[in-house]
Amino acid sequence: MVIINRRRNLFLYAVVVFSAVVLLSACGGGKTESNSQKELQEVLGEYIDQDTRIIYAEYDGLDDDLAAYKETCTEELTEDDEKYAKRGLMQQHVQSEFQEALRNREEKVCVIGWINSLGGYVNSSNPLAYDNGVFRTMPYSTFWMKSFECVTGWMLKGDSDDDTYDNRYYVYTFEYYPLNDDEIRDIEGRIDQAADEIIACVPVDADLWQKCRYVHDELIRRTEYDHNFEDHCHDLYGALVNHKTVCEGYALAFKYILNRMGEDCKVVVSSWDEQPDSTTHAWNQINENTYESYIDVTWDDLGYADYNGNEIIGYDYFGLTKEEIEQIENHAFNELFTATYYDPKPFNYYRHEALMMDSYDESWFTQLFRQQYEDGYNYLTVRFDNQEVYQEAFRSLVDEGRISFIMGEIGCSSEFWYLTNENLNIFSVGIGPLPASP
Repeated sequence: MVIINRRRNLFLYAVVVFSAVVLLSACGGGKTESNSQKELQEVLGEYIDQDTRIIYAEYDGLDDDLAAYKETCTEELTEDDEKYAKRGLMQQHVQSEFQEALRNREEKVCVIGWINSLGGYVNSSNPLAYDNGVFRTMPYSTFWMKSFECVTGWMLKGDSDDDTYDNRYYVYTFEYYPLNDDEIRDIEGRIDQAADEIIACVPVDADLWQKCRYVHDELIRRTEYDHNFEDHCHDLYGALVNHKTVCEGYALAFKYILNRMGEDCKVVVSSWDEQPDSTTHAWNQINENTYESYIDVTWDDLGYADYNGNEIIGYDYFGLTKEEIEQIENHAFNELFTATYYDPKPFNYYRHEALMMDSYDESWFTQLFRQQYEDGYNYLTVRFDNQEVYQEAFRSLVDEGRISFIMGEIGCSSEFWYLTNENLNIFSVGIGPLPASP
């Protein structure tokens, strides 16, 4: 037997971020004569060129759009309503132009505007972090984009001599995979085909929990965590076609398939600021009516198989609350992702499957393991209600060696190994050859 303490160091997108402050005494915040592309090129120097697309995040020029929006409203808009409506229209404009640049595979994009107005649509430190961002809202994300760099800073107001900053700028430089339009369309078709194959495994009358369970399991069976960070390991192509990916690919694929089935599923990315080594992690948020839960497919992909080569699938991170998941390493929430719902239903795998124990009783524990073993599971698992009960069970199962007796009692004659998750008070046994050290 071998004991494994479950922990992974996972990496999201390898974003290179440079921070710079350029004092632009000749450059105002609005789209004025001093903000012409020529003058921007002069003041931003090495960062942009004549071919750089300049996107202004500003309210000027939105009057016609606002008037059209008002015509769709059944009630007269207040001043605050108009302000938020114009902000939304401005964000749509920025997003639309940015996405057009990505579709055209343009090498550089410069966005200028107030950071508070841009919100999560464009962000310097991690523009992939927001589910409503320019990358996330594209149907297939951006699998043709290999990497990007971002230079960001503040510009001074007009000709002011004081140190008052006006607008923020973001200059993105993109590197793309050598794919032409036909190749991109072909990959999109292959992504859809792979997604439909997984959807075909889901019963037509499945509820949301069952859909999540089937997609979670199929992704783990079909996908391998890419420790070498090969091409496309961060996107849908890597996850669904190449079958090798990292956390971002797992999360994007899970979202894409659930959305394709009409369910509300988002990608959540951990706070960049709390990752001192400039790495971050991605998982999923599931919404239904008045509650939300979180699923981390990556951390449930254990990377082990039984004697018959069948994948061993974990469920520790299936259906956690925000309070539960944010206590786990690499799962600190970005400030834009805040829990506003409460989960009154047993969406958590252990609660849903009645595998929770609020006190330790060996006969009850044995029965739960026997039930799973007789149902054909190669991974037997139980979650305890709190740390005190978990520690009591651990002393009995491990320190006193009772787990060997229990496995004999349920009729398991195969070699097995056990795994602990102290963060969530889970004790599990995998049936099969001893895995290599993680």
